Amino acid sequence: GSDQWGNIVNGIELARRSDQSQLFGLTTPLITTANGAKMGKTVSGAVWLNPDMLSDFDYW
Repeated sequence: GSDQWGNIVNGIELARRSDQSQLFGLTTPLITTANGAKMGKTVSGAVWLNPDMLSDFDYW
């Protein structure tokens, strides 16, 4: 999220100094439950993008 902006900018700057790559930083809105609560590992349930760890049915 936007609270990570400083980490993103510093990481990009470090990588650019190392190998002159063209890099981009990206933030996205939080994933929320149907009632609008934050979804994630700190709120009793990690969001996995690995089908072995979380089925499509459990995600949706």
